[in-house]
Amino acid sequence: MQVAPGNSQQWNAAINDGSVAGYIDGAWAAAALMRSAPDGAGRWAAAPLPQWDPAQPRVGVKGGSVYAVSTGSDHPAEAMEFLRWLVTDPEAFRARLSSGASSMFPAAPALAGVADEGFDRSYFAGQDVYALFRQEAAKVPAGWVWGPRMIATSALVQEGLARIRYGGTVVEALEQAQEESLPDMRALGLAVVER
Repeated sequence: MQVAPGNSQQWNAAINDGSVAGYIDGAWAAAALMRSAPDGAGRWAAAPLPQWDPAQPRVGVKGGSVYAVSTGSDHPAEAMEFLRWLVTDPEAFRARLSSGASSMFPAAPALAGVADEGFDRSYFAGQDVYALFRQEAAKVPAGWVWGPRMIATSALVQEGLARIRYGGTVVEALEQAQEESLPDMRALGLAVVER
């Protein structure tokens, strides 16, 4: 297991020297990989995430973008009209993608084809990665949300995984992160139910 901050010098070196065989990330990682390891063309593929229960496949989301209009805006209606255009109009989406390699997966399902048409599949040996992105996006349960204090919990998970190189397992790291995150949530007055 490689433990290094994503897009760090250590991470990019490991991607380029072949010591990383795979990693889990969002759709945007396809283009990031193309930029950080250009010599890896033809050696990488995208794959679906493993499932705890194949009869009920589920995935979460990692990341995303948000656009907002501040309450102090002099033109809030016009700003919202622009944002609606930016995230729903195919030509606006094409313009955003024209700046270079991108593998963003749009929140508006109708724009997935627009994103796909501009994606260079040659890096992934011709694989239709957007077909996989669509398949996996359909597995995000309706109403899925990040848990409370997710940034703090994520940091605990990362710290636990980093300690694996000195002993322990992934399962132990996840269990410890869960245990360490509970006092923080309780201190905020959140009800915590353990299963």
